[in-house]
Amino acid sequence: MNAMHALSTRGRGGSQGIICAVPSPSWELKLARAEQHFAELQAEIARWSSTNPYTVTRVEQIGRRRTPWYVSLLSIDPPPTDWVAPMILGDVLFNLRSALDHIASALDPKHRATFPITPHDISGPEQGLTDAQRDARRQFREKVRGLPPEAVAVIERAQAHHAVKAVGGDPNDYALVMLNRLQNVDKHARLLVVGTGLRNATRSINSLDSPQNIEVLGDGAEIFRSPTKVAVGIRGDLVVGVARPPDQLDDIAAVPTILRVIRTKVIRPLEPFL
Repeated sequence: MNAMHALSTRGRGGSQGIICAVPSPSWELKLARAEQHFAELQAEIARWSSTNPYTVTRVEQIGRRRTPWYVSLLSIDPPPTDWVAPMILGDVLFNLRSALDHIASALDPKHRATFPITPHDISGPEQGLTDAQRDARRQFREKVRGLPPEAVAVIERAQAHHAVKAVGGDPNDYALVMLNRLQNVDKHARLLVVGTGLRNATRSINSLDSPQNIEVLGDGAEIFRSPTKVAVGIRGDLVVGVARPPDQLDDIAAVPTILRVIRTKVIRPLEPFL
């Protein structure tokens, strides 16, 4: 529901009474706003990408027989210092995270509940949990206090540890945990939105297209090496991510996945309990 729904009442004798408007649920409006901001973010990234903010750097390396090799590396330029993309991404994250809290609050008669997100496995018997898991379980229960048990079960199933058990991987790479992490950073500091590499890259050597197309090429990656100096060029679609110290990155392309998970794994299953 994205539109306002008009309701009218008729007074005695059929006269028109008070007309009020019932808005779409606030969590739906939050998700819609996040989608609008994400479209703005994509346009901003496309503007920067159109400037081809990357170059090929050639370095000389000495081989085993003291023979020089000339190695061409991809070098991504830093974004402009006044770039608004981090602020727009912050708006996307805020609205996505708020949508979760809005529906949690609506499910609580006292409107005190918030939506918990944890990377920890909070299932299983108490004696088998680590201190971090026990603390995460305590916080989870505090946040969902007052919600219907069926709604709590939906929220618990949406936590990353269920997906990790099913398909493996790092819980920190799953949608809701990533959202929570990035949104917490944005509360206190500027998100480090940077170019991280190229997708669908095409290499050229001495102005001639090379037959090798490179699906993903990271910043600093080797493009070509030769015993002689050659002119190496590269073109591709810029990949943009959020840098996480010391050396990790979150891909902004994950935002649509986060949105889909919120809608299909959280919002839709929770709405019947409102």
